[in-house]
Amino acid sequence: MDKTYRCTFKILSLLVILLGLAGCFEGDKGEKGDQGPPGAEGPAGHDGTSFARVTVPDDMTDIAAAVASLTSGGIVFVRAQDACHEVTSPIHINRSNISLIGEQGVCIRLADGANQPVILIGSSSPTVSEAERIFDIHVSGFKIDGNRANQKPPNENDEAVGLPNVKINAIAVRGAERVWLNQLVLTSARSGGLVISQQSRKVFVHDVIMSDNFFDGLAVDGAHEVFIENFVSESNDFSGVSIDTGSSGLLIQNGVIQKNGDNGIFVRFTQESRFKGLSITDNCNFGVFASHANTNSQEGVVELVFSDLDIFRNSSAAFQFATDSSQGSVDNVIMSSRIAGNAGGDIIGGAGLEEFGNLVFASTRIGPTNRICP
Repeated sequence: MDKTYRCTFKILSLLVILLGLAGCFEGDKGEKGDQGPPGAEGPAGHDGTSFARVTVPDDMTDIAAAVASLTSGGIVFVRAQDACHEVTSPIHINRSNISLIGEQGVCIRLADGANQPVILIGSSSPTVSEAERIFDIHVSGFKIDGNRANQKPPNENDEAVGLPNVKINAIAVRGAERVWLNQLVLTSARSGGLVISQQSRKVFVHDVIMSDNFFDGLAVDGAHEVFIENFVSESNDFSGVSIDTGSSGLLIQNGVIQKNGDNGIFVRFTQESRFKGLSITDNCNFGVFASHANTNSQEGVVELVFSDLDIFRNSSAAFQFATDSSQGSVDNVIMSSRIAGNAGGDIIGGAGLEEFGNLVFASTRIGPTNRICP
């Protein structure tokens, strides 16, 4: 009897211990569950840390202030509203690991007389240092209205107020690396639509419309490994696309470049870049204009490939190659393209530009432009 009692007591004691351990595990689960599901506090960084999430206007009403609050990276989500979100100072993304995401239909408008870029990614320093370089930036889902008619630059260089060497662009990318820009409309900026400069690298741009900007729709100025596809650059006062200042490793493809006040594409002092699958039509100067930086500088265009282009109805020649090997311009190619209806002829110049097969220089269907240029 005593033996049976002792065995029963041991079994009951063991059950109590097991139930106690189970309660501890359940308690731990409950404490973690109180924090919400994994990732609810924000995305994880490369070191496993979590990023903050801020919603405008739910958490904060000012977009620039919301971005500035992300001291260690995170996401700002901007809700659409009846009117555009109006900004008086730049939305300045100057830290790594920040995403600025717009709800469907959201608009940002530069306030009258603000004279600032709308979104500034990177440093505002005249020359961006390596220490100032930022990484891993996403901007998506906005219409950006630069309100150009109501801006007045403080000097003839179109510099922003208080930001020397920074123009009044819709978006400026300066000294940033691994940047993704998509599903954007960039319109009516007092300077350029999208300007990528200051040795920015690995910039990915797709599904973007750039229109009615005072200078160029898209400018790449001293940047590298820039990939632009599925875009429209139209009705800008100067060129649709402008490439300059030692840029290299660009791929610009699957776009429409039309009805711009100067050239479709202006390219100078650029290396190892590809222009593919572009419709370049009805621009008020050349379809493509290629040149070197300065006389006798040897800063020409090198290893550019133009392929599968439609260059129609431009007010000057389809392609002006205003440089040659004496200016450092060598190993450039145009191929598999259609050229017709351009008022100034087909290809002018050409020393340093090789023409390969499948170039079509006439079409009975395409006549000269009837556009009236200023």
